[in-house]
Amino acid sequence: IDYQVGCGGFGTVCKATRLSTGEVVAVKELRADRLTFGSWASLYAEVETMASVRNQFVLELVGAHITEPYRIITRFCQGRSLFERLHRSKNKLSPTQLTIIAYEVSVGMEHLHSVDIVHRDLKTLNILLDDENDCCVADFGLAGIMKDNQELCGGVGTPNYTAPEVLSHTRYGPKVDSFSFGVVLWEMLLHKIPYENMRAAAIYEFVVTRGWRLSIPND
Repeated sequence: IDYQVGCGGFGTVCKATRLSTGEVVAVKELRADRLTFGSWASLYAEVETMASVRNQFVLELVGAHITEPYRIITRFCQGRSLFERLHRSKNKLSPTQLTIIAYEVSVGMEHLHSVDIVHRDLKTLNILLDDENDCCVADFGLAGIMKDNQELCGGVGTPNYTAPEVLSHTRYGPKVDSFSFGVVLWEMLLHKIPYENMRAAAIYEFVVTRGWRLSIPND
């Protein structure tokens, strides 16, 4: 372990070096005292999903430890999240760089859908950038697998990016990720946080009940 790069209520993320190869990796360690049945299921789902995916624009699983200490080990992305680069960084991304990132996200998502994986939480916080501003889609704790082409159900994800089918708990497929991708593109275009300062109930009213969508200025 080299040093900690982030922390949250359920654990920490550290930069580390794989001694056998010298490879730089990210180690996500969950606090055992905060592990509920739901968070354990999310950890298992994340490992199961990532283990089956190999694509340059999807975060690669290097390894996992499913006994204490509970850890997920992935490729390390130095450049932080797209959200941070859009809203908190002085080093702004150019229109060309944003276009390339959007293309890379679409390629990564197309691959996930080709193996029947629905991400269900696509947002700029879950799009990680490296030093060259190439991206990878990350965080599969809420991902669903469409076994035998069966549609999914359940209200999961971040309401600001979530499709109406998910918000209303109806059955859905991979198109809900396309909706989330559209919101991500809106955020990249306008450099604004979607539905900023709106509570989940207000977003539901806006998106599901009224059927409204984020507006794009004419200019």
